[in-house]
Amino acid sequence: MLLAGIGVYLFVLGDSTTFFRDEWSLIAYRDGRSAANILGSHQDQLIANFLLFYVGFFKGIGLDQYWLIRLLTLPLLLGCPVVIYFIGSRRMGAWAIAPALIILLLGTAWETLLWPLGIFAFGAVCFLATAALLAMERDDWKWDLTAFLLLMTALGMNGLTLAFLVGGALGLLMLPRPGWKRLWIVVIPGAVYLLWSHFYRTVPVDFGSTIGGVPHFAWDLAVNGVSGFTGLSGRSPK
Repeated sequence: MLLAGIGVYLFVLGDSTTFFRDEWSLIAYRDGRSAANILGSHQDQLIANFLLFYVGFFKGIGLDQYWLIRLLTLPLLLGCPVVIYFIGSRRMGAWAIAPALIILLLGTAWETLLWPLGIFAFGAVCFLATAALLAMERDDWKWDLTAFLLLMTALGMNGLTLAFLVGGALGLLMLPRPGWKRLWIVVIPGAVYLLWSHFYRTVPVDFGSTIGGVPHFAWDLAVNGVSGFTGLSGRSPK
């Protein structure tokens, strides 16, 4: 009931919204006319999967039904706390409701709560990639295939899914019985991403500055996570 109530509230809250920022860039320039147009990076991210959704929606339905885009993407957002609860309940029991509620009530995060493009980016990691980790715990070929498809879908929506590939690989290698035979679940998506990065990524990766910026980035995440939930200032010292 709480999940349904939050969903209705968010849908009503964004009733007056329309296409915003990057969505106009997709409308104007990313019409799916070629492989390069679909696979080209956007802000250094692979966005092919949600771009295909937008292109299909624009060509099939048009631009005057923005409410329908919001309705179709809302399950990605509402599915996040459900997956977080299930994966946490195996380790924390009933206490898993705490992180699930934090994810459900993101506080000052309107870009993720109301904006379909933000929901795609957040939902890819929080819902699809986390659901893939949950599926990998089943140790069954059907669930392994499900996890693979979820990771491939998430990877085409947000590059942060790479962290889940690493986490999934470590989880498989730490299993009591050899898990290396199941590494294909994460190795294939990783190889696909490397191929995309080589052929279509427009901004070269600077590993030095990227690795050096990890501590400050982690601190920013922590600060903004607390500020989003409490409403306190999200500024962090430089």
